[in-house]
Amino acid sequence: MVSKPAAVVEVGDVIEGGIVPGDVEKTIEALKEAVNSKIPIIGLCDANNETKYVDLVIPANNKGRRSLAVVYWLLTKEYFKAREDSEKLENFKMEIKEFEATL
Repeated sequence: MVSKPAAVVEVGDVIEGGIVPGDVEKTIEALKEAVNSKIPIIGLCDANNETKYVDLVIPANNKGRRSLAVVYWLLTKEYFKAREDSEKLENFKMEIKEFEATL
């Protein structure tokens, strides 16, 4: 028998008005300000990150450009799904490489 979590957090609920730092260690001041302002924080965290200021942890390799691009691309698609914005979801033609930072 599979147990269900007590509360399920929808990505769209947290992203709306929240912040999604790519690396919580490098944005600690922004995280502290978000906590003081009661802004939800979704953290892309690997095994080495401190998560005490993070409301929702997404396990991810947050050190690689390609990895971050994939996560941000997926979050964007899921955000449109959660908002039930079918027009934007149908017109979503962006590719992962467009989310990748350039050197």
